[in-house]
Amino acid sequence: NQNLDPQEGMLRMVAGMGTRAVDRSDADYPSLMSLDRPEARPHSDADCSLRCRYCPMIKEEGKVMDEATARKAVELLLSSARPSVILQFFGGEALLRRSFVLEVMGEAKAMAARADRSLGFIVSTNGVSLDEELLDLLRAMRVKVEVSIDGTREVHMKYRVGKDPAVCSYDSVRRITPALLASGIPHDAIMVVNPGTVEALSESFSHVAALGYRRIQINHALGVLWSKDQMRAFAGQLHEIEKEHFSRSVRPGGLELVDLWSFRRPMLLNGELTVDFDGTITFGNGFLVRTSTPGAFRAGHLDDMEGFDAYYVRRPDNDYLLEHTYP
Repeated sequence: NQNLDPQEGMLRMVAGMGTRAVDRSDADYPSLMSLDRPEARPHSDADCSLRCRYCPMIKEEGKVMDEATARKAVELLLSSARPSVILQFFGGEALLRRSFVLEVMGEAKAMAARADRSLGFIVSTNGVSLDEELLDLLRAMRVKVEVSIDGTREVHMKYRVGKDPAVCSYDSVRRITPALLASGIPHDAIMVVNPGTVEALSESFSHVAALGYRRIQINHALGVLWSKDQMRAFAGQLHEIEKEHFSRSVRPGGLELVDLWSFRRPMLLNGELTVDFDGTITFGNGFLVRTSTPGAFRAGHLDDMEGFDAYYVRRPDNDYLLEHTYP
C-alpha cells in the first residue's frame, strides 16, 4: 500500500489466536496489541469461526478487552516519536467483532490526527466474516486486508476446519475473492504450510496465484515438529516455486512472494509488544506461549505509563525469543 510505510511505527491488535499471530514481522518497528486473551473468546460464544488444527491455544470465555484499554493501547502506539504508524487487527478472527474494530479504527484515526501522526490500518482475516458491505467500510477506512488461504481445497481443508462443521472456510474465501480483488483494497494472501501439506506447497502456491492474488506470503507452521525429510521437502518445494514463477523475474506479471523481501533467518519470531486484554504488556508472542520460564516475556503494564519507544529499545532479540518459546 503506497499510503503505508512499514518502516515506521506499527501496532497489532489481536482478537484471539490466528494464523498470523505466531509469524514474523521483522522490519516494521512494531507493537502488538491484544483485544483479548489469545486463548479466550472475543465474544462469550465465539472467538473464531474456525478451529484450525494447527492452532493449539486453549479457548476461554469472557476475557475481552474493553474500550478504555484499547484507547490506552492506541495512546501507547501514538507515544512513539515516529511520524507514521500502522494499526493491525488480527486474532482469532478480529472481524467477528467488526463493530468494535471499526469503532476503534475511527477513534484511533481521530487520535492520530490530534497527535499529528499518519495512521494506516491492516486487518488479517480468515475470510469467513468478509462480505461486500464490510469491504466497502474497510475501503473507506483505507484498510489493507490479509486473507488466509493455504492452497487448494484439499490442502486448505485438511487443517482449516470450521467451528460450525457446516462452514467451509475454503468456499468462504473463494466466494469473497472476486469482490476483494475488484474492490481496490490493498491485499495479501497468507498461506500456512504444515509438515502434512508440505509436499503440495508448489501446487498450492500456483493455485492461490491462479485465483488472482498477486502478493502471497508463505508461513511455515510453528509449534509443530518438522523432521529433516520434511524440512528438505519444504526447501525443495520453494525451489519448485522459484523455477515455476520466479526464474526470470522477482515480480512476474506483478506476482510477488512476500517472503523474498524480508531478512532471512532459519526461524524468525515476532519482536513486538503485546498488550493483553487486561493491559499487561509482554514481549514477542508471550501471550501465546506457556513457557517453562515464568515472566520471561513480561514487559510491564499500560498503567506503568511508559512510552512505546522505551519498551521498544528494551525488546529481546530473536535468539532470546526462540530460547524461551521453545525451551
